[in-house]
Amino acid sequence: MDNAVAWHWASCDAGVGIIPRFSQQKIKLVSRPMAERYGIAKVKWRLAGDGPEFVAQPIDVKKFSGVAEGT
Repeated sequence: MDNAVAWHWASCDAGVGIIPRFSQQKIKLVSRPMAERYGIAKVKWRLAGDGPEFVAQPIDVKKFSGVAEGT
């Protein structure tokens, strides 16, 4: 992903850009100036795998065991 594509996907997340239905569908990417007109700013991106390692939070098994509380 380059900077231009990052701005387009940030605009999609904000509901401004169009998400292509198929990989072959050619759409006009939302540029940085156009995204900024809609109030989208401070877009940051990084390569996959360059961020912190994902650590899942512990799950309380009793909460999802199906046993009613107070019985």
